[in-house]
Amino acid sequence: MHTLVYKLLKFFYRLIAPRHPRGYIDFFTILDEPTNPHSLITATTIGLAKFGLTDFAIEGIPPACLGNSHAILLEIITYVHTKKPIQSGEHFHGFLVAPQQPSLHHATFHSIPVLNPAQKSLLKVVDLGEPQTAVFPQRLFAAHLNALAANMNKPMKARILFERSLSIHPGNEAPLPREFSDFDDNENNCLAYFGMSNCLYDLGDLDGALQFARMASEKSRTWALQLQKQMKKQIPVEHWSSISDPVTLYWLNLIL
Repeated sequence: MHTLVYKLLKFFYRLIAPRHPRGYIDFFTILDEPTNPHSLITATTIGLAKFGLTDFAIEGIPPACLGNSHAILLEIITYVHTKKPIQSGEHFHGFLVAPQQPSLHHATFHSIPVLNPAQKSLLKVVDLGEPQTAVFPQRLFAAHLNALAANMNKPMKARILFERSLSIHPGNEAPLPREFSDFDDNENNCLAYFGMSNCLYDLGDLDGALQFARMASEKSRTWALQLQKQMKKQIPVEHWSSISDPVTLYWLNLIL
């Protein structure tokens, strides 16, 4: 996050919510490779000890996602300040962007050594069910980017966010641990593929929209069948013959 912008945001929060930690905390970043302009980044908060709370860190952040990491950490801070503190080994499920976002934010927290003298304790944010040794929480960031994109009213801007989501979580990774499989509401990042399909449809690229619709259904059979069921409820069978666009017909006629 740009330094001047963040200073203004801190000042704003101190005015509207003088007891909220968002107006007083800072971010501390560490480059994994200081001489590499494309180095992955560790971002941590500093200042939560003043409020009796633990600071947080995210490791392995691609440079393009640094601003998103700050936003996620700020929302986590709001949660621990207004709801309850988070302990090491605890799991989190919640909406950090909007109550109607495509999928929940999921994460697990692990205690790690502090990275700055101003920190008294530090919790590392990883993907749900991942061990302390895990690095970048790609599922968490994909959920965040997808939620931001879904709340955009301009398809070109939403497309950029969905593309970033797919670049960090293309959906080829190992599934969630068995004990957390019920929380996989974005299997293989299918929602980013579906979002891309919708963006391209709105931009008039029906071929591209159909291509991403196919990829979305391939990424999650369960989700695709649920979507098809919803569409069939909304569109009576007698109206199908009048539908001409290939994307809607793909979903209605999908066989998996």
